[in-house]
Amino acid sequence: MKRSLMIARFPGGDVEHPDCVDWLLQAYAWAKDEPTISEIGLWRMNDTPVSMSRNAAIATAQHKHFDYVLMVDSDMAPDCEPGGKPFLPTAWQFALAHDGPCLVGAPYCSGPPIEKALAYRWNAEPNGTPRLEEYSREEAAQRTGIERVAALATGLMLIDMRAIAKLTPPYFHYEFTDSRQVRKASTEDIVFTRDLSIAGVPLFINWESWAGHWKAKLVRKPEVLHVSEAQSRLATLLRTREASNAPEAIPPVAPVVAADPPESTEPQLSLLDSGD
Repeated sequence: MKRSLMIARFPGGDVEHPDCVDWLLQAYAWAKDEPTISEIGLWRMNDTPVSMSRNAAIATAQHKHFDYVLMVDSDMAPDCEPGGKPFLPTAWQFALAHDGPCLVGAPYCSGPPIEKALAYRWNAEPNGTPRLEEYSREEAAQRTGIERVAALATGLMLIDMRAIAKLTPPYFHYEFTDSRQVRKASTEDIVFTRDLSIAGVPLFINWESWAGHWKAKLVRKPEVLHVSEAQSRLATLLRTREASNAPEAIPPVAPVVAADPPESTEPQLSLLDSGD
Protein backbone atom coordinates (compact mmCIF):
# COMPACT_ATOMS: atom_id res chain seq x y z
CA MET A 1 0.00 0.00 0.00
CA LYS A 2 1.22 3.48 -0.84
CA ARG A 3 1.68 6.26 1.71
CA SER A 4 1.89 10.05 1.41
CA LEU A 5 4.83 12.15 2.61
CA MET A 6 5.07 15.81 3.60
CA ILE A 7 8.54 17.39 3.69
CA ALA A 8 8.65 20.14 6.34
CA ARG A 9 11.44 22.74 6.33
CA PHE A 10 12.30 25.56 8.72
CA PRO A 11 14.49 28.08 6.83
CA GLY A 12 15.33 30.59 9.56
CA GLY A 13 15.89 34.02 8.04
CA ASP A 14 14.85 32.49 4.71
CA VAL A 15 18.26 30.77 4.61
CA GLU A 16 19.13 27.09 4.29
CA HIS A 17 22.64 25.66 4.25
CA PRO A 18 23.76 24.46 0.79
CA ASP A 19 24.42 20.98 2.18
CA CYS A 20 20.79 20.81 3.29
CA VAL A 21 19.49 22.11 -0.05
CA ASP A 22 21.58 19.62 -2.04
CA TRP A 23 20.27 16.78 0.10
CA LEU A 24 16.67 17.95 -0.24
CA LEU A 25 16.96 17.87 -4.03
CA GLN A 26 18.26 14.31 -3.92
CA ALA A 27 15.63 13.27 -1.37
CA TYR A 28 12.81 14.71 -3.46
CA ALA A 29 14.08 12.96 -6.58
CA TRP A 30 14.21 9.66 -4.69
CA ALA A 31 10.71 10.15 -3.28
CA LYS A 32 9.26 10.92 -6.72
CA ASP A 33 10.53 7.58 -8.02
CA GLU A 34 9.70 5.55 -4.90
CA PRO A 35 6.74 3.27 -5.77
CA THR A 36 5.44 3.18 -2.18
CA ILE A 37 4.97 6.98 -2.03
CA SER A 38 1.63 8.16 -3.39
CA GLU A 39 2.00 11.91 -2.87
CA ILE A 40 4.68 14.40 -1.82
CA GLY A 41 3.79 17.65 -0.10
CA LEU A 42 6.23 20.54 0.34
CA TRP A 43 5.82 22.83 3.36
CA ARG A 44 8.01 25.45 4.98
CA MET A 45 7.83 28.13 7.66
CA ASN A 46 10.28 30.90 8.54
CA ASP A 47 9.16 32.09 11.97
CA THR A 48 9.95 31.90 15.65
CA PRO A 49 9.75 30.24 18.06
CA VAL A 50 10.66 27.01 16.33
CA SER A 51 8.27 25.13 18.62
CA MET A 52 5.39 27.01 16.96
CA SER A 53 6.74 26.21 13.50
CA ARG A 54 7.00 22.51 14.28
CA ASN A 55 3.46 22.48 15.69
CA ALA A 56 2.28 24.23 12.52
CA ALA A 57 3.91 21.52 10.42
CA ILE A 58 2.07 18.82 12.34
CA ALA A 59 -1.22 20.73 12.08
CA THR A 60 -0.79 21.10 8.31
CA ALA A 61 -0.03 17.41 7.87
CA GLN A 62 -3.11 16.53 9.91
CA HIS A 63 -5.33 18.89 7.92
CA LYS A 64 -4.09 17.54 4.58
CA HIS A 65 -4.13 13.91 5.80
CA PHE A 66 -0.48 13.10 5.12
CA ASP A 67 0.70 9.75 6.44
CA TYR A 68 4.29 10.76 7.21
CA VAL A 69 6.19 13.98 7.89
CA LEU A 70 9.90 14.41 7.19
CA MET A 71 11.30 17.28 9.28
CA VAL A 72 14.57 18.81 8.07
CA ASP A 73 16.24 21.74 9.84
CA SER A 74 18.02 24.36 7.74
CA ASP A 75 21.42 23.83 9.42
CA MET A 76 21.64 20.11 8.75
CA ALA A 77 24.02 18.26 6.42
CA PRO A 78 22.27 14.89 6.06
CA ASP A 79 24.13 11.77 4.97
CA CYS A 80 27.47 13.50 5.57
CA GLU A 81 29.55 10.47 6.55
CA PRO A 82 31.29 8.50 3.75
CA GLY A 83 30.04 4.94 3.61
CA GLY A 84 26.87 5.68 5.55
CA LYS A 85 23.39 4.57 4.57
CA PRO A 86 21.06 7.19 3.02
CA PHE A 87 18.68 8.35 5.72
CA LEU A 88 15.38 8.77 3.89
CA PRO A 89 15.27 5.48 1.94
CA THR A 90 16.44 3.55 5.00
CA ALA A 91 14.04 5.27 7.42
CA TRP A 92 11.13 5.02 4.99
CA GLN A 93 11.46 1.29 4.41
CA PHE A 94 11.96 0.67 8.13
CA ALA A 95 8.87 2.71 9.08
CA LEU A 96 6.68 1.01 6.47
CA ALA A 97 7.73 -2.42 7.69
CA HIS A 98 7.27 -1.54 11.37
CA ASP A 99 4.21 -2.94 13.12
CA GLY A 100 2.42 0.23 14.19
CA PRO A 101 3.42 3.90 14.28
CA CYS A 102 7.01 4.82 15.00
CA LEU A 103 9.53 7.60 14.55
CA VAL A 104 12.97 7.33 12.94
CA GLY A 105 15.67 9.97 13.35
CA ALA A 106 19.24 10.57 12.23
CA PRO A 107 22.00 10.95 14.82
CA TYR A 108 23.89 14.23 15.04
CA CYS A 109 25.76 16.34 17.57
CA SER A 110 25.15 19.70 19.21
CA GLY A 111 27.31 22.73 18.49
CA PRO A 112 30.77 23.49 19.89
CA PRO A 113 32.47 23.37 22.29
CA ILE A 114 30.87 20.25 23.81
CA GLU A 115 29.35 18.70 20.65
CA LYS A 116 27.38 16.10 22.56
CA ALA A 117 25.54 13.27 20.81
CA LEU A 118 21.83 14.10 20.77
CA ALA A 119 20.40 10.71 21.64
CA TYR A 120 19.01 9.53 24.98
CA ARG A 121 18.05 6.32 26.75
CA TRP A 122 16.03 5.66 29.87
CA ASN A 123 17.90 5.06 33.08
CA ALA A 124 16.98 5.29 36.73
CA GLU A 125 18.23 6.78 39.94
CA PRO A 126 18.95 4.38 42.84
CA ASN A 127 15.47 5.18 44.20
CA GLY A 128 13.88 4.14 40.91
CA THR A 129 13.15 7.63 39.60
CA PRO A 130 13.35 7.50 35.78
CA ARG A 131 15.60 9.91 33.93
CA LEU A 132 16.95 10.47 30.47
CA GLU A 133 20.63 9.71 29.99
CA GLU A 134 22.70 10.87 27.04
CA TYR A 135 24.77 8.51 24.96
CA SER A 136 28.39 9.54 25.29
CA ARG A 137 30.29 10.67 22.21
CA GLU A 138 32.40 7.53 22.44
CA GLU A 139 29.33 5.28 22.53
CA ALA A 140 27.63 7.11 19.67
CA ALA A 141 30.73 6.87 17.49
CA GLN A 142 30.78 3.07 17.74
CA ARG A 143 27.11 2.15 17.47
CA THR A 144 25.65 0.66 14.31
CA GLY A 145 22.28 -0.34 12.94
CA ILE A 146 18.86 0.99 13.92
CA GLU A 147 18.30 1.11 17.68
CA ARG A 148 15.33 2.03 19.86
CA VAL A 149 15.98 5.07 22.06
CA ALA A 150 14.10 7.09 24.67
CA ALA A 151 14.41 10.53 23.04
CA LEU A 152 16.37 12.30 20.31
CA ALA A 153 16.62 15.61 18.50
CA THR A 154 14.41 16.35 15.49
CA GLY A 155 16.81 18.00 13.03
CA LEU A 156 16.27 15.13 10.59
CA MET A 157 13.35 12.89 11.42
CA LEU A 158 10.60 10.81 9.81
CA ILE A 159 7.34 10.86 11.80
CA ASP A 160 4.45 8.44 11.34
CA MET A 161 1.45 10.72 11.81
CA ARG A 162 -0.49 7.99 13.61
CA ALA A 163 1.86 8.56 16.55
CA ILE A 164 0.55 12.10 17.07
CA ALA A 165 -2.78 10.70 18.27
CA LYS A 166 -0.95 9.51 21.40
CA LEU A 167 -0.26 13.10 22.50
CA THR A 168 -2.22 16.21 23.37
CA PRO A 169 -1.20 19.59 21.90
CA PRO A 170 1.01 21.49 22.00
CA TYR A 171 3.25 18.68 20.82
CA PHE A 172 6.40 20.81 20.75
CA HIS A 173 7.10 23.20 23.60
CA TYR A 174 9.95 24.36 25.80
CA GLU A 175 10.27 23.54 29.49
CA PHE A 176 11.89 25.93 31.94
CA THR A 177 13.50 25.64 35.33
CA ASP A 178 10.95 27.98 36.97
CA SER A 179 7.98 30.24 36.27
CA ARG A 180 10.20 33.18 35.27
CA GLN A 181 11.31 31.21 32.18
CA VAL A 182 14.83 32.63 32.25
CA ARG A 183 16.57 29.27 31.83
CA LYS A 184 15.69 26.29 29.65
CA ALA A 185 15.19 22.89 31.22
CA SER A 186 14.58 21.20 27.88
CA THR A 187 14.05 22.11 24.24
CA GLU A 188 10.96 21.47 22.15
CA ASP A 189 12.30 18.50 20.22
CA ILE A 190 13.46 16.55 23.26
CA VAL A 191 10.09 17.23 24.93
CA PHE A 192 8.25 15.94 21.85
CA THR A 193 10.21 12.73 21.47
CA ARG A 194 10.32 12.07 25.22
CA ASP A 195 6.53 12.40 25.46
CA LEU A 196 6.05 10.03 22.53
CA SER A 197 8.36 7.55 24.24
CA ILE A 198 6.33 7.78 27.45
CA ALA A 199 3.15 7.30 25.43
CA GLY A 200 4.50 4.01 24.12
CA VAL A 201 5.48 5.07 20.60
CA PRO A 202 8.77 3.40 19.59
CA LEU A 203 11.53 5.86 18.68
CA PHE A 204 14.46 4.69 16.58
CA ILE A 205 17.81 6.17 15.63
CA ASN A 206 19.73 5.04 12.56
CA TRP A 207 23.35 5.04 13.68
CA GLU A 208 24.48 4.47 10.09
CA SER A 209 22.87 7.66 8.72
CA TRP A 210 24.76 10.42 10.54
CA ALA A 211 23.91 14.03 9.74
CA GLY A 212 26.23 16.99 10.09
CA HIS A 213 25.07 20.00 12.09
CA TRP A 214 26.33 23.39 10.96
CA LYS A 215 27.00 25.80 13.85
CA ALA A 216 28.75 29.16 13.58
CA LYS A 217 32.05 29.54 15.40
CA LEU A 218 33.84 32.84 16.00
CA VAL A 219 37.42 32.62 14.74
CA ARG A 220 39.70 34.82 16.85
CA LYS A 221 43.26 36.16 16.67
CA PRO A 222 45.87 33.38 16.82
CA GLU A 223 47.60 32.91 20.15
CA VAL A 224 50.73 31.15 21.31
CA LEU A 225 49.72 28.14 23.36
CA HIS A 226 52.30 26.49 25.60
CA VAL A 227 52.16 22.81 26.45
CA SER A 228 51.15 23.37 30.08
CA GLU A 229 48.28 25.65 29.05
CA ALA A 230 47.11 23.20 26.40
CA GLN A 231 47.00 20.44 29.01
CA SER A 232 45.00 22.66 31.34
CA ARG A 233 42.47 23.54 28.63
CA LEU A 234 42.09 19.90 27.65
CA ALA A 235 41.43 18.92 31.26
CA THR A 236 38.79 21.65 31.55
CA LEU A 237 37.10 20.51 28.34
CA LEU A 238 37.01 16.89 29.50
CA ARG A 239 35.47 17.89 32.82
CA THR A 240 32.83 19.91 30.98
CA ARG A 241 31.94 16.98 28.74
CA GLU A 242 31.72 14.60 31.69
CA ALA A 243 29.37 17.02 33.44
CA SER A 244 27.20 17.29 30.32
CA ASN A 245 26.75 13.50 30.30
CA ALA A 246 25.34 13.44 33.83
CA PRO A 247 21.73 14.74 33.56
CA GLU A 248 19.74 15.31 36.70
CA ALA A 249 16.82 13.11 37.67
CA ILE A 250 13.30 13.76 36.46
CA PRO A 251 10.15 13.05 38.47
CA PRO A 252 8.37 9.69 38.05
CA VAL A 253 6.23 9.35 34.96
CA ALA A 254 3.21 7.35 33.97
CA PRO A 255 4.00 4.54 31.51
CA VAL A 256 1.50 5.91 28.97
CA VAL A 257 0.27 9.43 28.29
CA ALA A 258 -3.40 9.34 27.32
CA ALA A 259 -5.58 12.24 26.27
CA ASP A 260 -5.53 15.14 28.72
CA PRO A 261 -3.08 13.57 31.23
CA PRO A 262 -2.92 15.17 34.69
CA GLU A 263 -0.06 17.59 35.02
CA SER A 264 1.48 15.61 37.86
CA THR A 265 2.29 12.71 35.51
CA GLU A 266 4.28 14.77 33.02
CA PRO A 267 8.04 14.35 33.51
CA GLN A 268 10.35 17.33 33.57
CA LEU A 269 13.72 17.16 31.85
CA SER A 270 16.64 18.67 33.67
CA LEU A 271 18.97 20.67 31.45
CA LEU A 272 18.64 18.41 28.44
CA ASP A 273 18.37 20.08 25.07
CA SER A 274 19.40 19.73 21.48
CA GLY A 275 21.80 22.65 21.52
CA ASP A 276 19.83 24.71 19.01
